[in-house]
Amino acid sequence: MASTYGSTATSRIQLALQNPLQYRCEEITRIIDELGTKELQNALPLLLADLFGVSHQGSSNITSSTVGGWGLRTRTLLQPNEFTDYNVLYQFLHPQGPLFRLLYKLLQDCHLKYEFPLHWLPARIKHLILRGMVPPFYLDKLQFDPQTKTPTSLALNSFELYIFHFAYHLVNPELQRLHMNAWLHSESLYLNMTEAYLSELLPCDRSTVLPSVPFNFGVLQSYSASFGPYGTLQRMPNFQSSRSTHTPQLLRQSVIQQGSSTGSLHSSPATAVTSTRTEIWRSETVAQVFVDFWLSHGEGEVGPVFSASGSPQRELLPSGEHIRVVRNLIKHLHYFSNSVIGDQSAMDELRRIIGPSSQAKIYGFLRRTIHHWPLDSSFRFILETWLSYIQPWRYTDHRYQKNLAAGRSSAAEAEELESRNGRNGYERRDVDRRWLPFIAENLLSYTVIFQEMIPRFARLDLSTPKNANMLFRVSKVFSQPQLAELLQEVESCLDDLLGTVNHQKRSAFPTDSLHPSSDQRSCLAAHQATKWSAIVRQQIQDLESPGFQYKPMFGVEVRSQVVGLMMIVHQAQGSAVATQKALEEEAALRSRSRSFLSAIKDIFLLSDTGSSDEYSPEERLKVLTYLNTAIAQFSEIFKVSGNELSINSFSMSNQSDNHATSDVTDYGTPTTSRSVTFRGTQNQQMSISSLAGEALNSTPQQWRQRSLNIQYDGDPDVLPIRSDESEFLVRLLHQVASRLNEMYCSEMARLYHSDGVWGRVARQLLSAPMTVWRYDKRSPGSFSPRVGSSLPPRLSLRPLARHRNLAMLAVLYIVALICRAPPLLVLFSAIIFWAVLITVRALIEPLNSARPPPSRFNNDRLNDSLADQSF
Repeated sequence: MASTYGSTATSRIQLALQNPLQYRCEEITRIIDELGTKELQNALPLLLADLFGVSHQGSSNITSSTVGGWGLRTRTLLQPNEFTDYNVLYQFLHPQGPLFRLLYKLLQDCHLKYEFPLHWLPARIKHLILRGMVPPFYLDKLQFDPQTKTPTSLALNSFELYIFHFAYHLVNPELQRLHMNAWLHSESLYLNMTEAYLSELLPCDRSTVLPSVPFNFGVLQSYSASFGPYGTLQRMPNFQSSRSTHTPQLLRQSVIQQGSSTGSLHSSPATAVTSTRTEIWRSETVAQVFVDFWLSHGEGEVGPVFSASGSPQRELLPSGEHIRVVRNLIKHLHYFSNSVIGDQSAMDELRRIIGPSSQAKIYGFLRRTIHHWPLDSSFRFILETWLSYIQPWRYTDHRYQKNLAAGRSSAAEAEELESRNGRNGYERRDVDRRWLPFIAENLLSYTVIFQEMIPRFARLDLSTPKNANMLFRVSKVFSQPQLAELLQEVESCLDDLLGTVNHQKRSAFPTDSLHPSSDQRSCLAAHQATKWSAIVRQQIQDLESPGFQYKPMFGVEVRSQVVGLMMIVHQAQGSAVATQKALEEEAALRSRSRSFLSAIKDIFLLSDTGSSDEYSPEERLKVLTYLNTAIAQFSEIFKVSGNELSINSFSMSNQSDNHATSDVTDYGTPTTSRSVTFRGTQNQQMSISSLAGEALNSTPQQWRQRSLNIQYDGDPDVLPIRSDESEFLVRLLHQVASRLNEMYCSEMARLYHSDGVWGRVARQLLSAPMTVWRYDKRSPGSFSPRVGSSLPPRLSLRPLARHRNLAMLAVLYIVALICRAPPLLVLFSAIIFWAVLITVRALIEPLNSARPPPSRFNNDRLNDSLADQSF
């Protein structure tokens, strides 16, 4: 009977999934409310498979009927035609919505479990499980093959099954190619649903997770067996590595047992533990699964974050939406951790330990992604994620977070809220000493990643507004009052790691002004120094390779690199001034040369009156402010005097002049970086050859001149759609031309290379054969090789999609109406005139050259072709 009911529910779900989204959600809601647990238990895997675009049989392939699922990552509020579907789906998936009612209804049967394939887990966790080093969170969930006794899947309850599917949806490799334009979906439904789940299931106030759902007490024994007396992971017998590679359970067993102290005097320990687990098991599941899935992207199966060579293996970069989701997760974890109220509850203990439990994965994710990210303006997404993580003091008032959790706030509003210094609308405040433990526990996130930023900024064109703003953001964060002092205080405790003794620097930071005795202060300082040193040593052991050598952020080597970067910033200032002056002269010249005929041409889109610059004048004006402020703030942080900057600037300008006459290397081949030395204030030679390489040997003017000479070496027919082209016609004509070229490729080639009259005509109509180049991203190593391929003679209809040609047709039509001539006759006359012109050009071809040489597509600047393409 139960199977009959289950098949009935399944058939009804299958029929409902064929409806449009609004009716689909209404019908599924009706099914959930009408049927009971036994009838619905088989419907959940089918529903989740269709929702997330996966196969519920456990295959990693996407089902053909549900490619991309229900569009959680593509639906946005910015699309007017998607507004209704967006709201319907948001309400359906909300923690208080119909889908969660189904999950909680199925939880009533404590024996009901669903399979989640093991190969969908993050690579590192899957590898640990297969080696027998099972993280405690997954210990009681494993399902084994009866023949081979190897783990094959996880047995999850309904709530866990949905959370696992939701987290996997963002990192599903089969879906990545379907969401290559996820950068454009800044307000996607998936992003806002993540905010809703974090706000409801990891509450930052004193509210509890509703509804109250009992926790199955039977699984506690497996958790307890995996933890020692201090809540640390007990290593399995075959765990041979000396490193801590486990993924610990978030909540200690001792905290679970604290429920007996807060419950009734007559309640049994089992009842108290069950009550405590009921309070936090969903919160713990969400935190653990989101951190494991989203922060393990690109993490290798074995070894530390970085190999001994310092370079990780080439991995697929996370999508822009992935970066946004991770940033929101990090901010919410800060809010959650900073909302401790000290009531000794299990939820409060979860708030205390969730930060330390996830900081290793956050550091690994940030460093891997920053290391691989390309040198373009899209880097600001991962940059802001890093800056959000190292500033937990910005996320102390959860009232600001509620606007994001509602799923309705715009990105601009959120960014404005975050731009408020101190997060509470006041002026910039000192970084309080209470954040010193966080800084010490995350020292590598401050110093090592900062050192990773220096050569990146040295290779960027800092005269552009976006790059200058990124540099300004970094300098602004590290120049916050007392932050540099706190970092120096922690670094001063690392004498055993740095190989130096720096007692003077350590004594410069009083540890506790409330203790009048100098002996007590010295004892406390020594105790803290030992504590911070042990913490940082453990970080390096867990997160870096055995050969890793920590470089102090305020040491001589890093300081010299910062000084070199400041010299590059100084040159970028001159380049920004020159660029702004040239744009102003261009605008003035255009204004003076504007005539009546040019105005008529502008009306019909025959010319482009706008500036060739992709940035507005207001954005250009901000560049100097950004760069000046960055130099001032770095000078304050690293104690760089104006005299030292002047000496190094003079030295660098002389060396740049010496290199100005050297041959310009092609952008297609990587250049060998030359060593540039700066004379310090104490006459020491500081080599920064690894800092910027070629960037230090060329002035910004030389870089700009090179950028003006860049030519596109790819297929001109697949260039991004320009601002002076019709998007619809470009795509349509490309399909038509591709079809014709495919059908008559050999005939076109034979006709093009013939010597007769028709061959001459064909050479006027067809595009010349050419060699196009691309960079093979699949090859290993830091640089991608340049690979060429030949294109035969072909028909290109793309010029017909230009606004200029469409405007000419419009003018001909207007002339026909004025002259009272049939428009078709005028159009036919224009075609005849064009045919005669082509014939004349074909006949005089021998007078010019026997064959037009294949040339690269250089009719227009590459910058103009990309003017309207935003990342």
